[in-house]
Amino acid sequence: YIGLRFGAMILSPNGGDYQTDFIAGPLFGGEYYFNQHFSAGIELQLNIAKSAGNSFRFNNPNGTNIGTATALYATIYF
Repeated sequence: YIGLRFGAMILSPNGGDYQTDFIAGPLFGGEYYFNQHFSAGIELQLNIAKSAGNSFRFNNPNGTNIGTATALYATIYF
């Protein structure tokens, strides 16, 4: 399958300024069904991250980073 991911990472500390970083990017993956109740899969992702001005989550405040990621997963259906 092919798709698109979008996410927001929000940090809201007590008494501090909140930070919101955004991630978006395309993905490609596959899933194998062992039977009607269990499957496993893998995704390859290209992520574009935009950091908040006061965020050091990606060591690039108010900047944009591009990176890759891989996700392995298993699903139980019932």
